[in-house]
Amino acid sequence: MLLKIFILIAVAFWGFGTFSPRNLYGQNENEEEHYFILNTETGEFLEISRTSEAIDSLLSLGNEMRNRNSRISYHAAREALVLSQEIGYWEGLAGAYNLAGIKYLDFGEYEYAMDHFLKAIEIQEQLDNEEAITGLLNNIALVHIEEENYDKAAEYLLAGVQKREALGQQEQAAIAINNLGVLYRRQGIYDEAMIYFRQAEKLSLETDPPDSVLHMIATLNIGNTYRNQGELNQAVGYMEKAKEYFERKNYQISQIVTNLVMGELYRDRQEFDEALQYAYASLELAQNETQRERIKDAHELIAKIHEDLGSYQEAYFHFQMYHELSDTLLNLQRSNQINEMQVRFEVDQKNREIELLNKEYALQEAEIAQQVMLKRFLLAGMFSLLVIVSLLFYTNRERKKNNRLLKKRRKEIEIRNKQLAQLNKEKDEFLSIAAHDLRNPLSAVKSVAELIEMEENPDKDLLKDYTNLIQMSADRMLNLINNLLNIQSINEGVDLNITERIDVKESLQQSLRHFGHSADAKNIQLVTRYHHQNEFTEGNTNNLIRVFDNLISNAVKYSPHNTVVNIRTGIVNDKIRISIHDEGPGIPAEDQKKLFGRFTRLSNRPTGNESSTGLGLYIAKKLTTSMNGSIWCESKPGKGTVFYVEFPSAGKKNREEVKSAAGTK
Repeated sequence: MLLKIFILIAVAFWGFGTFSPRNLYGQNENEEEHYFILNTETGEFLEISRTSEAIDSLLSLGNEMRNRNSRISYHAAREALVLSQEIGYWEGLAGAYNLAGIKYLDFGEYEYAMDHFLKAIEIQEQLDNEEAITGLLNNIALVHIEEENYDKAAEYLLAGVQKREALGQQEQAAIAINNLGVLYRRQGIYDEAMIYFRQAEKLSLETDPPDSVLHMIATLNIGNTYRNQGELNQAVGYMEKAKEYFERKNYQISQIVTNLVMGELYRDRQEFDEALQYAYASLELAQNETQRERIKDAHELIAKIHEDLGSYQEAYFHFQMYHELSDTLLNLQRSNQINEMQVRFEVDQKNREIELLNKEYALQEAEIAQQVMLKRFLLAGMFSLLVIVSLLFYTNRERKKNNRLLKKRRKEIEIRNKQLAQLNKEKDEFLSIAAHDLRNPLSAVKSVAELIEMEENPDKDLLKDYTNLIQMSADRMLNLINNLLNIQSINEGVDLNITERIDVKESLQQSLRHFGHSADAKNIQLVTRYHHQNEFTEGNTNNLIRVFDNLISNAVKYSPHNTVVNIRTGIVNDKIRISIHDEGPGIPAEDQKKLFGRFTRLSNRPTGNESSTGLGLYIAKKLTTSMNGSIWCESKPGKGTVFYVEFPSAGKKNREEVKSAAGTK
């Protein structure tokens, strides 16, 4: 919850200097050797040298970017971890485990953080690095604080303070003292927390200049504790001072927390406009830095402020996002565990392949040497120059043959690796589609359940409408699961579902019923105009509804408030054409080139802070193609966007069918 927001300080950045002497491509300015190439837009590292210097450089960059760019810092830790394991560089491996643990702590994945810190301690104990071990114990204490094991956390922190003071390490002692203040603040013991924060502030001024990270973190924690004690006017000055510092230094992680606590402060002062401004600023930064716990906290704060203002629709949306993220975090932790096991498997596999190749090299070299010795022994008594030339020719031919065999084995290994990579990619695609398509109906179920709970005396008609919506969403989820089990067949161009005759108008109307609430929340009108005759196509009804769902969802998501979304059906060249026209900002020409790609992130953003995974149009394209249809977009910036889908016509509803349908009703 929001009362848990504070700034902890992690340490144990041992053994590595800062990255400032090197540019972002990991190359010394006065040297020709480069350690790695960094793509600063994606955070991916390329062409990494297999050396301890490259690992030290990665860790230096990762620690420097820890509070500025979580993506680069995390990728640097993972690359350093894999490379250290491959070359047996234990100091680098300990540093990589520690940095990765700190990032997992920032992400709210506490089990992973603890696992990495313990692995780092095990290595540092073997290296007899007492200073690094002390810092790691402080990091472990932070995990215990997050997991509310306060007695255990206090034991680690107090021991760390005593050891740091005995070694004369006042700055590190101040870090542990600040974290003790956080521990007491988490428990609501504000007077005790204030004593420790004041002590940390004093020590920071004795060891560092006033303009230091440690001093400003203590300053923010003091201001936040004043807020907890109800002394709001005193809290403002401390928080503003810390806010200005973190913005000036571009410390993104600290800015996220600062904006959250200032949002809480202005909410306590009932200055709700300022509170919302800080809460939305925190949400934006947290999304940029993939700080999932802080994204969840920001949605909760925004929901509470809107609830205070009586904006119940907005409050409901952000409460929904908060609960959705709470459930998602558990799934992400499981996913990260799978990824971690996969990384370890890949490292072990590479080591086994290298060992196998070395054995093959040694065996083949031994066989070649044995053959050469045997032939030389048999031909030792022969003095003919012709025989000697023949021996040399034969030996050379055997060597070339062995080289060809080695190249063939390497090629086979490369092919197997590509096959494994493709299988892994298909697995990721399946999971991404499943998560994306199940989100909308599941959110609808949760939304209706919460609306029922909010109604004090709901009448029977309203309850019937709500239960119908829940049943409809449950049916959609069941259909989505059944379809996703056949997604591999769709990717291969073979649809395992039974082909049926589909009423396009009826499918479109069924899809539109799912977006009434989200459109009403933004005062968006969904205006439809159908062809005068019911038109049919051949395919799968659920797949067609999923295409309409994704296109209508995008139109509502990217349309401004108080606008109109026009949906039309018609016949063009014996094909059924459906158009969905919004009044949004339009799509730039550069974005249109990558519109239907997987995980595509466009420059436009949803107008109501809705979530976007970049999978919707990709799924719509796949399903449309599987039904022999086509999909495209026409858009100009500032003039809205029109998405078109066309399907082969299976003919109009004849009179007998109309009469039969009427008789059935």
